[in-house]
Amino acid sequence: MISSRATVCIALPSEPAYSETFLQAHIDRLASAVSYLPDYPVDLSRLLSQESIIDAGDQVRQKARMCWHRFYLNPVKKRSLKKLFRLHKINILLAEYGLTGIAVLDICKDLNIPLVVHFHGSDAYSIDVIEEHRLAYRDLFDYASAIIAASRHMEEQLVKLGAPGEKVFYNPYGVEIDKFHRADVLSSPLRVLSVGRFVEKKAPYLTILAFAKVLQRLPEARLVMVGGGLLHDVCSKLIKAMHIEHAVELKGILNHEKVAALMQRSRVFVQHSLMPASGDAEGTQ
Repeated sequence: MISSRATVCIALPSEPAYSETFLQAHIDRLASAVSYLPDYPVDLSRLLSQESIIDAGDQVRQKARMCWHRFYLNPVKKRSLKKLFRLHKINILLAEYGLTGIAVLDICKDLNIPLVVHFHGSDAYSIDVIEEHRLAYRDLFDYASAIIAASRHMEEQLVKLGAPGEKVFYNPYGVEIDKFHRADVLSSPLRVLSVGRFVEKKAPYLTILAFAKVLQRLPEARLVMVGGGLLHDVCSKLIKAMHIEHAVELKGILNHEKVAALMQRSRVFVQHSLMPASGDAEGTQ
């Protein structure tokens, strides 16, 4: 992941999940160095808030862990990051997600490195995230050289949160069009294809309920759902409860090549999402 021509470091909270192909694309095409920041910096406020519900022994262990992170682990990680930036002569840091931007903000200030922050979804919309980090976001917006929004709606949302409009840039995710070819819809079977994580904001159960109504008029129709997540088992049970197992198939997690092949053999593609009570939303709404 090191290129002699590039001077960009990409910082992420962890290695990209299977669904975060947009992050992997940034790593493959932009980075001269990559840094993963699991548990950095440690969330001290959250640790402190838990003290009232644990016993004395656990409080001692919790305080010891907090001190370990604050006075040793975090400073060590900070020095390591500075060493990485100097080693690769990094002069631009791209932080994936707003909270990652907060984590590396002080280091960028110390080394006078321009910071670009790419927001992706919950970091811009989640009510809890916004309330907890509102002041930190203001500092981040003040220092950042550029702030990237994945949709026009997110662009407006970031400005509402305090980002200067002239710093916010709309940049939707790209598609590797060589992997996805135009399907011959009329010759494809009567298959409806859904691809996405089984999580609250995508509400896959609503797709199943809607498809059940389709079956009433088109008994030969079939629904194929690709993806995984916390609601996968819930959806599986819903399908059984509605007695439509013969018409709905849950494929689990598939790679791009297999998804592309399914698209070639499907009549309809359906994408559903909503905004749950948490305020979380699709980055590309």
